[in-house]
Amino acid sequence: ALVLVGAAFVVVQEEVRGSLPIVSLEGPVDDCGCPAAYLAQQNRESIHPAVSKIEDLRYFQYFKVNYWSECALWEEEFSCTLDDSGLSGCHICPCDADDIPDVWKCEDEAVLELPVVENRAVGADLLAASQDVLDTRVSGVIPEGSGHRYSWIAADSSEEFINLKLNPERNTGYVGEEASRVWRAIYEENCFTRPVDEQCLEERVFYRLISGLQASIACHVSERFHILSRPSMSGQGPDKWEFGANVELFSRTVGRHRERLNNMFFVWLFLLRAVEEAQPLLLENGFTFETGDKGENWATREAVEDIYEAVKGFHCQGGEGQCGFDESSMFTSSNKTVLEEEFRSKFRNVSAIMDCVMCQNCRVHGKLSTLGLATALKILLDIRPGEQGRALIGSGQQLLSRNEVVALFQTFYKFTKAVAIVDGMQARVEAEASQLSWVAAGVALATFLLLFALLRSIPEAVLLLAVLEVVAAMLLTYNPAL
Repeated sequence: ALVLVGAAFVVVQEEVRGSLPIVSLEGPVDDCGCPAAYLAQQNRESIHPAVSKIEDLRYFQYFKVNYWSECALWEEEFSCTLDDSGLSGCHICPCDADDIPDVWKCEDEAVLELPVVENRAVGADLLAASQDVLDTRVSGVIPEGSGHRYSWIAADSSEEFINLKLNPERNTGYVGEEASRVWRAIYEENCFTRPVDEQCLEERVFYRLISGLQASIACHVSERFHILSRPSMSGQGPDKWEFGANVELFSRTVGRHRERLNNMFFVWLFLLRAVEEAQPLLLENGFTFETGDKGENWATREAVEDIYEAVKGFHCQGGEGQCGFDESSMFTSSNKTVLEEEFRSKFRNVSAIMDCVMCQNCRVHGKLSTLGLATALKILLDIRPGEQGRALIGSGQQLLSRNEVVALFQTFYKFTKAVAIVDGMQARVEAEASQLSWVAAGVALATFLLLFALLRSIPEAVLLLAVLEVVAAMLLTYNPAL
């Protein structure tokens, strides 16, 4: 009996784990050297809890974005499925204008005027000659005036504020050919075409940023797949979103793909580095987290200081050589000027493609994340740590706009949450495997007792048959797929 029960327990447990595989990342994150397991531990214990506080701070809740722009690359219409309440999953809850402080409405964008360094001017003729080719690679239709020459994103006349807490990144029903077409445009026309193992560092970084972003999005969609309740705008009913997860979708799109998880962890480290380097810009350069309320201003600053305390406690362990992302190793070759401009131009193309996402909620979060990554690139490659960075900080320029700061921290929050989702999904699979295994063990025991009773007396067999039917019913109720 014990052998039968034990075998049933192990077989079902392995069957569940095999049907919902989630790879366990071992060793260092590629191009960073930091052990993935240590990253996940630090994220779980300190960094994600600290960063998640921004979700409840008004300064970080509101993101200014244009989500009505027409797609310049192909003709498309907004298209999403309806949920059980009859609302489109893409539905955006707009903000009341009275909720927005006047100081935010009047804010100018921060345009960084870069000094002429490192032969940036010497290669100007070559860059000008190649600029048209680079910026029009996506079907030849990136609009004119797509951004300042040294900008990382396409120009975007952002006029409307969106409350990110009321419009979380979630499953919207935006799937199929429309969504696939966007990702094809990003990968096929903008990513470098050589295999990853043959690419130079800059090409690998670009690919990992895009792949990691897609993996993070898949994590959030899987975690917030089934809408259980949504905030009531009338004040009646629930006051917050509640979701149910889709473990199978997570396993299929992210969990069983080691490279995608690795790239997501890479972006986590990339953003961590940018947030670290932004500290003097935010805490030592007269920057104010202005909300229109002095109490909220201080609360926001204190939360940011707490984030930096958590970040300061992150020290890679167990790796050899490089530990964490090192931007100083990028663009060091003889053709660095052209390569940097190509990198920058490709990323601008990606930001322009976000206007072809035909789901308002998806577009808002796509633009938020691309601006977050663009701000990280601006900090690490334009403002730059070290002597040049100190000179720029002391120049009196407005180096980062509020929208850039919001995008940077919200995007970092997305990735800390995505890593936490991986932990949660692994726990769900283990819990489901354990529960089903105990049920299977019960069925095996009942079966054994039934057979034993059949050899002894019919009445006992009838009783045990009833017990077996009850246990089987429990099993089928727990997992109808069986």
